[in-house]
Amino acid sequence: MLKLLESNSPPPSVQRIAKEMRIIGWTGFWLQLFFGFIPVAFAVFFLFIPRNTTKLGGTGSIAFFFGYASLIALVFTIYWCYRYTRIGQKLTNPDLRPSRFEVSRTLSIGLLVNLAGMIFAVIVAMYQVNNLLVKLLSLPQGSTTILNPAQGGSVVARVPITPLQMMGLQAVISAIAAEIIGLIVALWLLHRINQRPAMEVKENYYDE
Repeated sequence: MLKLLESNSPPPSVQRIAKEMRIIGWTGFWLQLFFGFIPVAFAVFFLFIPRNTTKLGGTGSIAFFFGYASLIALVFTIYWCYRYTRIGQKLTNPDLRPSRFEVSRTLSIGLLVNLAGMIFAVIVAMYQVNNLLVKLLSLPQGSTTILNPAQGGSVVARVPITPLQMMGLQAVISAIAAEIIGLIVALWLLHRINQRPAMEVKENYYDE
């Protein structure tokens, strides 16, 4: 009976990797969820509340394409970090234990999607910063606002940078931070798995 229990228990190397995948996977999931809340909330706010979209470059601009692509990648990678925790749980079960190749492939997918999402977010950030810079450079030297007195009325201040634009920039920066966390999680777990000796082709579990 004792020998049967020992044969069903995973090797120490599998236990260590399974524990790391659960701990690091949950850590990455909650951190990405924390930083990803701002861009997701901003996207919902922008999609469902009518406003003048020309202030952000128009809905058909390339920045919106990359912005939504980055948002989709972010939601996917948050789920993918949760999937790492499920893989860590499966590694302790001899009947469900995936092979090294399957685990490495899952981590590689997460790595590539995080990298793509970060690239998309950086493109959006560069686009938004460029727009803000052009508006600031259009102001007279030494001034921060342009005052246009309306005839027969009060003085109206026209501010070149709107709160909506700053909210968008903050959302993009938060998305980049979330993608960086996903990259670190995937790279670290890949590094830990590749530290172990190569498995034989017929094995479906990690060797000692």
